[in-house]
Amino acid sequence: MDYENTFTPNELKLVAFAPAVAANGIAMIDGMISEDETLTISANLLNTTEKYKHNDLIMLAIRSFSNLMQDGDMPGEMRYIRTPEEYMRCFRKVGKIIDKKVPDEQGSEYKQFLLDLMHNVAAASSNKRHSFFGNSNNVSAEEKDFIDHIAQIMNAR
Repeated sequence: MDYENTFTPNELKLVAFAPAVAANGIAMIDGMISEDETLTISANLLNTTEKYKHNDLIMLAIRSFSNLMQDGDMPGEMRYIRTPEEYMRCFRKVGKIIDKKVPDEQGSEYKQFLLDLMHNVAAASSNKRHSFFGNSNNVSAEEKDFIDHIAQIMNAR
């Protein structure tokens, strides 16, 4: 499906920046971004192209993100996010955009992509404590709660 004309310019920015904001948000939830988390963010975004090449929405988000970053065109509501509440507000908005404008299958996979990315970044931390939805990697209780809240707010799963 051609999503190029589905979104307003601001909606496209939100959808395109959501993966980076999700990855950074979970990495910062414990107060700092570790080197392992930084490497995982990069590796996961690079691997996304192959894993999700069938999802036009995810591919559009990745292409658009790269172009928007080069232009320095980050959406205002994502520019200075600092608190978990601000992340929640941002992802509530992203979830509503996806629910309104994207067919269920592609939209659900986009949301799952964001959650998987957050889980992989959280699991990269060296202090693994709690399993997350049966995955073999572990995340801290605080990270798990953050991911659970994002999933609930976006109406994912």
